[in-house]
Amino acid sequence: SLLHRGCHKQFPPGALVTIGDTVQPFINPRAMAITAALFIGALPCITTCSKAIRLTPCSYHAIKISALHFLYRACYSLCLDVALYTVFQQRRPCTCSWDDGKFEQVGSVYGMPSGDSMMGALFGAWIWDAGPRNTHSTVFGIWAMVIVMIERITWGQHSVFQACVGASLGVLLYYWSTRAPQFMVLIESMLIIPMGYFLLFLDPARQEWSVPAAKHPGFEHNLMAWFTFGVAFQLFSVILICRHYSSLGVMGRMRWSLVTVLEGLDQDQIEAQTIRPTNTPETGAMTESLIPDQSLTVDDTYQHFSEETTGKAQEALTDTSFTLLTAIGCSLVIALQDMINNYAVISSAGM
Repeated sequence: SLLHRGCHKQFPPGALVTIGDTVQPFINPRAMAITAALFIGALPCITTCSKAIRLTPCSYHAIKISALHFLYRACYSLCLDVALYTVFQQRRPCTCSWDDGKFEQVGSVYGMPSGDSMMGALFGAWIWDAGPRNTHSTVFGIWAMVIVMIERITWGQHSVFQACVGASLGVLLYYWSTRAPQFMVLIESMLIIPMGYFLLFLDPARQEWSVPAAKHPGFEHNLMAWFTFGVAFQLFSVILICRHYSSLGVMGRMRWSLVTVLEGLDQDQIEAQTIRPTNTPETGAMTESLIPDQSLTVDDTYQHFSEETTGKAQEALTDTSFTLLTAIGCSLVIALQDMINNYAVISSAGM
């Protein structure tokens, strides 16, 4: 059907296609992951060296943990999406003839679900949920999600159904990742990464997409390369999330959701408060709540933050050094992708 697998490629492109093509390079999985990683690496130095930026310890940590989780969510569209390609195995909708007269498929082998639409939805949901609570944020978030979907459909990269499924998954994954306990990033990674490699090696179309760069320079549709790129960023974010809480001595807070932690660090309500579990009278279940405690000062309440503040150059150097070392280690993971690609082609050819 036209919605399920129909090709809606527009050439020459219209106004909406032009707008979508302008926005999409900025709201795509790779660009978002790289931007977030660079921001995380630069954050300690910026807050320490800049005289114009003054952040309290809890504000600094709120920004840092939010950026780490933003990077982790971007990895859904880099890793989980590619793994789902091999599960659904649904081809992209358009096949076009170029200057050489040969008919070639637009985009990579698979297109279900759309990873760019997933990233657009993750970004849009973040805008309307974490941004200012007003109509403008909601409209902008929805616009960002829809314009990316339109770009993917009108350029022939995905069908309407593939783009809608990708966007729906993006919204669901956003609310799951921000409301679920933070230790789920460890469990998810232990499932997604090995299962993704396993499914890619078993994929029946592996010879079609597993093309080494040395054999076909400029080939951009190697699913193993895409997945490995995402794995590096996923490991990067998970390691730094764990290190963040470990360095503060509050690893137990990983059982709280990101929303709960940010509420405790909210600078708009930085009063004498403490976060402690309470029993609800209805069910007797343990829940997280913010309970004012006027006997505690702000310094007492956030005493565990006192050893890592934005005003200490030594702590900023520690943060930056660990981030760089983690980035170097994950870059080595990316460097192995050509070796993996070559092995995949050789083994599939029986050589």
